[in-house]
Parts: sequence; structure tokens; C-alpha cells
Amino acid sequence: MKQLSKEEQNLIVMQGVSTFAASLAGIFVTLFFFQYSDVKTTLLYYAIVLSMLLFWNVLSGYTLRIVSSGTLVKIGLISSALYYFLLFLLQEKAITFFIPLALLHGFSAGNYWAGYNLNQYIYTPRGSRVKYFSSVMILMNMFQAIGPAIGGLIVTLGGSVTFFHVKLGYSLLFLIVSLLLGFSSFLIGRLPSHEAPVFSFSHLFSHKRSKAWKYVLMQQATLGFYDVLLGTVSGVLMYLILKKELFLGFTQTSAFLLGAIGGYIASKTLERSRRTYWIGVLGLTVGIGLFAFFQNVFGILAYTVITGISAPFLHIWLSSVYYKAIDSHDRHWSEKYHLMIERESALGIPRVISYLLLYGIVQYGDQIQFAKYSLFVLMFFPLLIGLFLRFYAHTTVPKAIDPVTL
Repeated sequence: MKQLSKEEQNLIVMQGVSTFAASLAGIFVTLFFFQYSDVKTTLLYYAIVLSMLLFWNVLSGYTLRIVSSGTLVKIGLISSALYYFLLFLLQEKAITFFIPLALLHGFSAGNYWAGYNLNQYIYTPRGSRVKYFSSVMILMNMFQAIGPAIGGLIVTLGGSVTFFHVKLGYSLLFLIVSLLLGFSSFLIGRLPSHEAPVFSFSHLFSHKRSKAWKYVLMQQATLGFYDVLLGTVSGVLMYLILKKELFLGFTQTSAFLLGAIGGYIASKTLERSRRTYWIGVLGLTVGIGLFAFFQNVFGILAYTVITGISAPFLHIWLSSVYYKAIDSHDRHWSEKYHLMIERESALGIPRVISYLLLYGIVQYGDQIQFAKYSLFVLMFFPLLIGLFLRFYAHTTVPKAIDPVTL
């Protein structure tokens, strides 16, 4: 952390504060909608959220001409605080208003990540990306590790307490998260100023894509087909096995703690050998596969341990490759914003499609059973990402070097 620049440290602290607040409620928002509705409503809710996230992220090419990226981050945090406050007020009635809530959720996430990701690209030096993303992975996992256990404890203990005829539990949790996000929007320091990006939608269709960039887009699209959907499906299935929010919270905490350990190990090994991203590829495949085959406590344990330790190897390298590919375009960052939008589209569209596909499938049978079957499909996506990373390496390695070493 000390070796990082002031701007990098500020970005990590900013993300740490918002990550901790969101991790308190993260998985419990999914369970909240699942318990008061069903799998179908939960899937549709997240399809709308991700559609709005993508919409506002893409629109940031124009909104950043009007407001600074720091303002977008604060808008995202304030609107996220409002979202959780509405969940607190509405309680189980939130299901009736799940569409406007999803629109607000997507608005907050889209603006926050548009501002944050731009600053992350501008203020992280090219030569220290692996070190930076390793630090982010370690600290984010540590922040996230604290949240789920506390969140599960609040929901479990508060579930039997009433206040002014209002049953606490989820409501209390959402109120706490709302207050934390609201305060964080004022506590976060001013981000460095920068010029507005030069962006037009025509850039997305007119620019010439290199072979390496095409492989990066394939990596991101493949990631989009499984990453967030896996979190939703696994969260619901774990809850059905463990049956208590407290147990689920501690399981999530264990996974994030293991992720922090995995991130530390990955930071040491990826700088020495880029091939070690395969630890993440194979670990995710095996971990998801074991959970698919064993829908019990053993399956949860295997999934948590294996993916917790191994996932940082893949995710750190994916982020580094993406920014390296943008760096290879020899222009000022303000003239490359269409590349960031293109990547967000490659990632976001498959995310929406994955939820809509599963939403359509579960209409024709046992919803929970189809959710279980989906794990058998999701387990193969990390392998595809590994192949696209290898293809990318072949396009960027100098001819004098044997690409097998990558």
C-alpha cells in the first residue's frame, strides 16, 4: 500500500468504504427479494438493474462532459443510499415496487462505476497495474469479509425484535447501509480534476479493432455470462441449504477472507509468472463444479474454499490485461473512452442476457431445480476465459519469445 501513489491509495480507500457498506447488505438484498417473491422475480429484478447499469455507464460518455467523474461517484453513492433507505421504508412492500427500485439501483451503480473506473485507469501507472489490482483485491476482500457476518447477525437477531410495530432484521440492516453510504459520499475526498473525454457513439462502430482487443472483448463477454449470475444463484442455493442468514453471512465472510489470502499470493506469483492465472481458471471450474454436484454443506465448503483462494489469480490478471490493451492504443486517455464503453457493453450485455435466459427457462419447471442445473453450465465459463487469455498472449508476445511460456 505504501508503494502506491496518493491517487491510487485514495481510490482504494474510496472503494473500501463503499464496498464495506454494500457488503453488509449485498447477498441479503438477493435473499430479501427471493423470500418475499420467488426466483423468477429475483432474476427479473437483477436483469433490470444490470440493464440500467449498462445504460448509465454508456451514457457517461456524454454526462462526463457536464459533470466531473468525482461528481458521478458521489451521485452514485447518494442514490445508492436512497435506494437502501427506500428498502427500509417499504419493507416487504418493496416487492410491489421492484421495477422502480431496480431502476434506481442500476442508476446508482452505473454512475458510480463510470466515475470510479475512469479514475482508476487515469491514475494507475502502467508499470504497477498487477500490484495495484492485487492491493485492491486484498483490501476489498478484507472489507467485504467483515460485512456479511455482521449483516447476517443483524438480520438474524433483529428478526425477532419489533419497533413501533415494525419488525426489524432486514429493515435495520438496510437503514444502517443507507446511513453508511450517505456519510461516505461526504467523507470521500475530492478526486483530481481532469478534462472531459472525447466521445461519440460513432467511435464504437468506426474504430479498427486489433486482434488483441477482440480477444479482450471476448474475455469480458464470457465473464459477463457467469460472474454476477453465479453470485445470485449460489447465494439462493446456499441459503436453502444453510437455512439461516447468520450461517450464510459467515460463509460469505470466510470466502472473502480466503479471497484476501488468495489475492496476496496472486500478487507475488503473477508478477513472476503470468501463467499462474490458470490457478484461477481451474480453481473456479472445479469449485463451481463441486457445488453443482454436491448440493450440501460439503459442496458449500468446497466451493467457498477453492474459489475463494483461486479466483483472485484470474480476476487480477483479467483487469491487468484489459488496461494493458487500452494502453496499447497510442492516444491520450480522453480519446480512448469509447474503448472503455465498448468493454462495458461487452461485459454488461451478456450479464443481462444471462439473467433473462435463466428467467425464461425457470418459467417451465421447478425454479430451484433449474437454478441448480445452471451451475453445470456456469462452471465452463472460466475455462473459456482462460483460452481467450491464452489467445491474447499469442497476439502480444514478441516473435522472438516462445508464446508457450505465457
